Amino acid sequence: GASRRATVRFSTGSLAAGSHTASITVSGDAGVAPVTIPVTVVVNEPAPEIALSTTTLSTSVQRGDLAPPASFTVRNAGGGTLAYSVAAGAGWLSVSPPSGTSTGESDTIGVSFDTAGLPAGTHSAALTVSGGAAAAKTVTVSVTVVSRGPALEVSTSSLDASGAPGQSVAGQSFTVRNAGDGNLVYGVVSDKTWLTVN
Repeated sequence: GASRRATVRFSTGSLAAGSHTASITVSGDAGVAPVTIPVTVVVNEPAPEIALSTTTLSTSVQRGDLAPPASFTVRNAGGGTLAYSVAAGAGWLSVSPPSGTSTGESDTIGVSFDTAGLPAGTHSAALTVSGGAAAAKTVTVSVTVVSRGPALEVSTSSLDASGAPGQSVAGQSFTVRNAGDGNLVYGVVSDKTWLTVN
């Protein structure tokens, strides 16, 4: 006899990963044996996916100081287990821990800045988070090192000398330097006529 096509549609959007079974029964009039068609649908687990709490970190610090530490989180926004690693793109940048795994929980990554030797200005680098077949993600890091301005530094805090009456006392010396940034203009004066500095 004539045949009729039956279209089967799968609404699997709400199904969890795994194997799901069902059946379709085709029945006819009384006395006609029904036919049952078993159906198996396998919902594949989604691949691991890297998700970051932020894509930028920025801070500022005075030249010669260490910038305060920062942090961000990594988690698996997909399925399975995400094994990831974090690579720092500059020598003044470090992370802890540098790797880990996530099945959905958020892992905190500490970021340290070794800025003591950086010159004044803005310094940028990237933290790259990689995880196997998952698309890598980056955190852009920006550190602004602020000039301190001139700072006067003297090699001694006091001078002591002694001698007999009527005799000259041996001279002494000290050094003056700019311990800050920029150009330092300074002067040296004595508050007694018997003491001269040049």
